[in-house]
Amino acid sequence: KALRSVLDDIEDLSETEQKLLQLARVYNSPQNIPLSPTRLDELLWLSTEQFQKQHPEFSVTLELGAMPETTDSLLVAANEPLLRLAILNLMSNACKYSPDHAVRLQAVFQENARHVISVQNNGAGIPPEEIALIFEPFYRSPRHISLKGTGIGLSLVKSILNLHQIRLSVECRESGGTVFRLTFP
Repeated sequence: KALRSVLDDIEDLSETEQKLLQLARVYNSPQNIPLSPTRLDELLWLSTEQFQKQHPEFSVTLELGAMPETTDSLLVAANEPLLRLAILNLMSNACKYSPDHAVRLQAVFQENARHVISVQNNGAGIPPEEIALIFEPFYRSPRHISLKGTGIGLSLVKSILNLHQIRLSVECRESGGTVFRLTFP
């Protein structure tokens, strides 16, 4: 039991270290991060597969909208590992803060390449006064202090999306749940 506890702590520290290193990399040398053409639909499929392997206890629904006439419209300039990390983090948070531990990923593809990805859950939502704070490094909502986390994830997500010039908006629905919407340039 003690060894399992130590192993869990080591895994948590390792995950925190990786997030801090990624955050430092994005903050300190964004010009050195290579971007290449990345198919958005494939990125979402790979992210969903990876997430399900890492978190079999969570449920993911992926809904891809109508595909554009040309597959070139699906290409975005991205650092694929970083963008996938941002999407995985949003999916993980959605499941963690939802009573049904489920996330719904929706993609709307447009010919002009202003694609929109929505990451939604059925949780209690985020109070309006906390929305700006959740992207601050190490911020943890007092309502969820008992849940496992470091407060680094959404700060890292925001930095990655800024690097890619992807606009992020947060909507808390009256019926419950939160939607993180990524709008590509």
